Amino acid sequence: MLSLERLRFLVEVDRRGSIGAAAKAMHLTPSAISQQLKALARAVGTEVVETSPAGSRCTPAGRILVDHAMRAIAELDLAEEAVRSLGVRRTGELRLACFPSVVGSVLPAMLVGLSREYPHVRVMFDVLRSQECLDRLLTGAADAVLMARYPQDSPLSAELHCSELASDETNLLIAAGHRLASRDKIPLSELSGEPLLLEGENSPSSLAFLDVCRMAGVIPLVRAYSPDPRVAAAMVAEGVGHAVVPRLALPPQPLTEAVARGLESPVTRTIVLVSKQHKAGLPVMRALLKYARAACQEGTGASPTWNG
Repeated sequence: MLSLERLRFLVEVDRRGSIGAAAKAMHLTPSAISQQLKALARAVGTEVVETSPAGSRCTPAGRILVDHAMRAIAELDLAEEAVRSLGVRRTGELRLACFPSVVGSVLPAMLVGLSREYPHVRVMFDVLRSQECLDRLLTGAADAVLMARYPQDSPLSAELHCSELASDETNLLIAAGHRLASRDKIPLSELSGEPLLLEGENSPSSLAFLDVCRMAGVIPLVRAYSPDPRVAAAMVAEGVGHAVVPRLALPPQPLTEAVARGLESPVTRTIVLVSKQHKAGLPVMRALLKYARAACQEGTGASPTWNG
């Protein structure tokens, strides 16, 4: 008899292209994955994976199993939700992963709304970088993820359902007494030689900003990196430099010593909610989308909270 758990391992190896990558994504050892695949091969009487120095791929028999396994997993998820919906009390657990920018500005309002509509659904969330969020979703460790997408990002897998929530633009956090504080929009050319604080050395937001500067012929003077926008805001208030901060990452309460201003050539990213295609239509997912979109649009509204 086929084991659904072993089929999940096969699906992950097929997705990742190697046993080692699948083991890392599922937090297991390669030998544990290999043993399960061997047991699966014995159950069907033929090899299901071919391994070479270039990686691992499914045999024709393995490909058939993967196709059926993905449909079976989808049907089981729908069946579980259907059974839950029979009860008056809608219970369960929703596993969410989100990128750091939304923790203070979006997540609280979104979870409050969801908890009112689904008071007996327990929400568990992890704060990770967008790519790590996506990895959690693909491996089944998360039911939905909030992440940022940039124009240069690769298309998402066809098995994923992506809903756009809002556009988020880069802001410049400036000391209130600085000469640039009186401008509504700051040209990139004004930033040449100005000390800047960026979100993180390898963060997609910082890399995208530096790319925009290079295209504009601007050489920014990076004074420091601070993944915590509250730390960046405090440094701005002390005159250390200007902070380049996505709007959603701005601290919720403004400081009297600093103001937020837009850029004439901002980095724009799209905030999205992503889930597996077969889960996107579930009632709890539709509710999550509703509250996530409302919170994101509020957080990226045209009237800034930080208006100096």
